Amino acid sequence: MEWPLQAYSVKLKRKVDIAEDSMELVTMKNGRHALRGVAVEDRSINVFRILGNAEVEEVRAKLAGK
Repeated sequence: MEWPLQAYSVKLKRKVDIAEDSMELVTMKNGRHALRGVAVEDRSINVFRILGNAEVEEVRAKLAGK
């Protein structure tokens, strides 16, 4: 997985980088894991990136090493 991570912003209608200081690993109601954060370009825009099982462990390790 390439850092910084990107997520699609519906408001900006393009992919944006997720600010590393705002990243939070969350579990959605359906049990899937996602990364929640804000866009670097406009910090008022919240973005989500749904993660696969392999990505979850990598993100968890990266966030623990901050």
